[in-house]
Amino acid sequence: MIKSMTGYGDATYSDDNIELKIEIKSINSKNLDLSFNMPRWLSCHEIRWRKIIENILFRGKISICINLNLKIKTSLGLSSLSKEAFISNYNTLKNLASDVSAKNTDLFRLALKYSFDDTNINSIAEILQKETIQAPAFDKKNDSNLDKKVSHNKEGNSPQDKSLLQDIVDKIENKLKEATAKCDSSRNEEGDHIYKKFKEYLDIIEQNKQHIHDLAPGRIDDIKSRIKSKLEILTDKDSQINYDTNRFEQELLYYIEKLDIEEEIVRLSKHLSLFLKTLSSYTHGDSSISPLPSPIPTLKSTTCPCGKKLGFILQEINREANTIASKANNEHIQKNVIAIKEFIEKIKEQLFNVL
Repeated sequence: MIKSMTGYGDATYSDDNIELKIEIKSINSKNLDLSFNMPRWLSCHEIRWRKIIENILFRGKISICINLNLKIKTSLGLSSLSKEAFISNYNTLKNLASDVSAKNTDLFRLALKYSFDDTNINSIAEILQKETIQAPAFDKKNDSNLDKKVSHNKEGNSPQDKSLLQDIVDKIENKLKEATAKCDSSRNEEGDHIYKKFKEYLDIIEQNKQHIHDLAPGRIDDIKSRIKSKLEILTDKDSQINYDTNRFEQELLYYIEKLDIEEEIVRLSKHLSLFLKTLSSYTHGDSSISPLPSPIPTLKSTTCPCGKKLGFILQEINREANTIASKANNEHIQKNVIAIKEFIEKIKEQLFNVL
């Protein structure tokens, strides 16, 4: 079955240390477009996580949102807290707020932030994330210095800190895989729905093609009769026009051959058959149609992308329908061609969302 590019998957996790929710949303796109929304300290894992998602979802505009709330109630890094510095900072900030008639909001957090020694600030920064408690804007220079310490001072962390943080990252990665699998499953369900629609549209196109095939022989007889009747009018008893009968038959055959649509009907049948075969053959796990020679490695996943190939086949179907319409010169055949083109457009709209 085919797979849609529209899907949704989520995963949640909670324990004594963290509350985690991951959401993955996917919509159609010509290429793979991944965007992450997550705490900044996790950005070093983004490349690895991108590869995990790419190997499963292949293509589409995919948004990944990682909401992480740390609930760690340990003394990680608190040995570096200076009580005297905290009290002094808090009182100073409180006095400044009073002098300018400002609110005392977030004074505790601000005093806490600037009351740690620099040596262990990484552990505290990872616990007191901006995503957990929103902070007002700070001086960019000071904030950038803090980020550098968070990124480069990992040597100052204790083994317990590193083990705990690695455990958190492992849990995030496991839940990311779970959310990706759910998104992939959602895409499969949507793909099954699109597959049924395609089958319905193809059946209608096949019916109209068969009507055209049935009408084609009678159309040739009508053309012959119409030309001969007009020729008889021109060559009646009172007319002085003479013509070569053999030459007339040759020209008639040439004209009818130019208007013959049997070849286009055969090609249309083959294209419809190929479209249906491609639609049905790209199944979960393997494909009986391999677009690549065996020595060339193919993608290993639960499904093979076939949306672009189906688009190319649909272009050929549309081309044959247009050729039949231009040659038809028959009202009933043209009505059937219009019906075919109507459902070709419906398939084309849905193909934009097929992986």
